[in-house]
Amino acid sequence: FRFLQRAMSNAHYAILDYSLAHKLDDSPRTTCVACLVQDSIAYWAHSGDSRLFLLRDGKVATQTRDHSRIRLLVDEGVISQDQAATHPERNKVYSCLGGDVSPEIDFSRKTPLERGDVLLLCTDGLWGVMPGEELALALRNANLMQVVPRLLQEAEVRGGPKGDNLSAVAV
Repeated sequence: FRFLQRAMSNAHYAILDYSLAHKLDDSPRTTCVACLVQDSIAYWAHSGDSRLFLLRDGKVATQTRDHSRIRLLVDEGVISQDQAATHPERNKVYSCLGGDVSPEIDFSRKTPLERGDVLLLCTDGLWGVMPGEELALALRNANLMQVVPRLLQEAEVRGGPKGDNLSAVAV
């Protein structure tokens, strides 16, 4: 966990240093999710709304919780999950790397992995148009090298011209 903390903090300050060195009016910002696996134990950290999904037996066993106002509204019961999917502020986060304040970084617990588990790390361009359960079913017992590119292509089609950025890593 210290390694993940240090890596994400260093990335945050590297973005700020870049911004200063290039005299940018506004610092670039990014969300981040990272995961380490050692001895069949997963450790992850994230800031923003890039997500990690732990998929087990075709279902979402766990996922990270976004650092967004929309997530807070859903958690408080002010809006539904369906409303969150189309809310005009769905892409706004309150924590990220490169922002004016140090990022809020959440860490997992030590998470033992089981045979057949899939870890999916992705941006909201993917999970925003494909619910976690759909991703879990698509990746169950799949050849990840073949299925992940197909999921990204499908997400690009579903997102259309106003779709968000897309990236994903699955293991």
